[in-house]
Amino acid sequence: MRKVFFSGASFIWILPILALVVALGVAWQSYNSRGPLVIVEFENGAGIKAGETELRYRDITVGKVENVGFTEGLGKVVASIRVDKDVAPYIDSSSVFWIVQPEVTAQGITGLSTVLSGVHIEGSWDDQIGTSTERFVGAAEPPLIRSGQAGLEIAFRTVANGQLTDNAPILFKGIEVGRVGRAKIAPRGNYAIVEALIFEEHRSLVNENTRFWDASGFSVNIGPSGAEIDFSSLATLVGGGVTFDTFVSGGGRVQDGSVFEIYPDKESARNSLFNASEVDPLKLSVVFEDNISGLAVGAPVEMSGLKIGEVEALSGVVDYDVYGDSRVRLSVNISVQPRDWACPGR
Repeated sequence: MRKVFFSGASFIWILPILALVVALGVAWQSYNSRGPLVIVEFENGAGIKAGETELRYRDITVGKVENVGFTEGLGKVVASIRVDKDVAPYIDSSSVFWIVQPEVTAQGITGLSTVLSGVHIEGSWDDQIGTSTERFVGAAEPPLIRSGQAGLEIAFRTVANGQLTDNAPILFKGIEVGRVGRAKIAPRGNYAIVEALIFEEHRSLVNENTRFWDASGFSVNIGPSGAEIDFSSLATLVGGGVTFDTFVSGGGRVQDGSVFEIYPDKESARNSLFNASEVDPLKLSVVFEDNISGLAVGAPVEMSGLKIGEVEALSGVVDYDVYGDSRVRLSVNISVQPRDWACPGR
């Protein structure tokens, strides 16, 4: 009787013990397979939700936001993201994170898929395992050139009367072959500069003799055959863009980091090639005490009656430490071509 009792008792206790062991094993397996947490700071939350917002890499979910909070002083939003264990080793200091959400701009609609799936965080990193980092500062917008993306990396800057439209397409004969990033003002404020990417399959279209010009808007020419309206595409007509051409052959290969100027129109771009000098122009800034009537951008700079350059920009300057008063003075940025005044016999 006693033996039967203990046998029954042993059998009754074995089941919960086995269940507990299995539960502990599953819990340990789940804990051991978890990836690390990465902390990303953003300027605003933009729809991020704990337990819902996903981290994606090339449209594949590789993590999820576990917690959303603020930095000290409520300056920024902090998202704690649990990333997949097999992806975590590739996330290093060069990684970039940004929030993908619906956005309507002159260039079109982006992030339209998030209307149904919800806002998510996109990440970009390369395929090399680097030193692990746990804290990042999120980008306000997607990077133009992402890790592992091939292409010709160049930059544009404006010339006199030129303009740059950021986040715009680069077109060749009406076909998009690259993209322009976000334009920035140079430290001295005399021109704008922006990074750009020519897609890898089209990089051979660009060489040292290539000239770029603004393709936004349209032009109207009236001739014997009637009126002719010229614009690169409907997209550039609405949102702006850049186009280019190589007017003469023989140009050398362009390397990453090369800087090209953006001209206001095709004619200016072509003329710049045939009027180009082998010597880079000298950039000067001149401050005048008094206003000069009639001076405008594009005005010639002359020496002994010969044109040696032109005015690139005009602005007012106030500097009490330098001039001892708060008067507004005229600051003129000029571009001087050394070959035009340094040649013998002139």
